[in-house]
Amino acid sequence: MDVEHRFTAATVVAIWGAMNLVLTLLLIGFIVGGFGGHLFTAAIYGGAVIIVFTVAALVVLARRRHPRWRGLRVARRPAAVLLLAVGFTLLWFGLAFGGWVPMIAGPVFIAALGLEFYPSRG
Repeated sequence: MDVEHRFTAATVVAIWGAMNLVLTLLLIGFIVGGFGGHLFTAAIYGGAVIIVFTVAALVVLARRRHPRWRGLRVARRPAAVLLLAVGFTLLWFGLAFGGWVPMIAGPVFIAALGLEFYPSRG
């Protein structure tokens, strides 16, 4: 089983949800620990996460219940989307840990682009 079959759209959404939970807890830890920021920042980030996952849940429900929407296509390579999410997570970590962390995101973005545009076998 290759990577593309392992990372279905539902798996990517679940992993992205877990990453958002970790990032929210990390942000709250920084705020509570006195390293800067305000609880308002955490509330805005949490609200954005809730809105994104509400829209995702509505799309899943619409695809299952409405026959006309069953034809919506899933991303051709969900693993590329997951790598893109990891790259943006590394960029976000750069705000907390310093300027060297976003440099690690460069190869991850290149891998995501390569995976997205490289011809698939099937």
